[in-house]
Amino acid sequence: MDEVISTIVILISIASSAAGLGYWLAKQFGNIYIKFKEIDVKFKEIDMRFDEIRMQLRGLEKRIDRLERGIFNFNELLLKVLEAKGVIGKVEAMSLMTALHTMIPSSGSKYYTKEVEKRLRELLSMDPEKYTMEDIKELEKIADIMEEEYMVSERKELIDFASKLRIVALVLKIVFVEPKMRKLKEWPLGP
Repeated sequence: MDEVISTIVILISIASSAAGLGYWLAKQFGNIYIKFKEIDVKFKEIDMRFDEIRMQLRGLEKRIDRLERGIFNFNELLLKVLEAKGVIGKVEAMSLMTALHTMIPSSGSKYYTKEVEKRLRELLSMDPEKYTMEDIKELEKIADIMEEEYMVSERKELIDFASKLRIVALVLKIVFVEPKMRKLKEWPLGP
């Protein structure tokens, strides 16, 4: 009988310890649950803040795009006025082409490949009288490629050259391509 009482005492002792441990664990899990809820609320606040930042960045991107378009359109208008006034003509356009040809940056990277460099050299070596709108668009596309490469490689000479290439493409368009299109009655030019 002593063994039974001893066993019962041990079992009661174990049960009370288990109950106390269970109570303590339940309390700890409750605290952990509350902390996770707080963390969840913080993550939701962070997500909302990131969404706000993304919206602000989209707005900034649109404003930069508008500014870029405005500058580009102003450059085009200014060059048209200078061409109409006789300040920029075929000699100046060819001089710009030749100067730009000597500045072509080396290739061999992800976007601005050897093939793109070769095509750029071909385009800048062409007789300017033979330029078409497709050639001008190809020059602009190469400028885009150089800008993409700059974003990856951070080669500043690419972004500098791309901006010069865009200006030369505009000059070639205004001095050589648009007059031919006006004569062919393909005016006004499309996008």
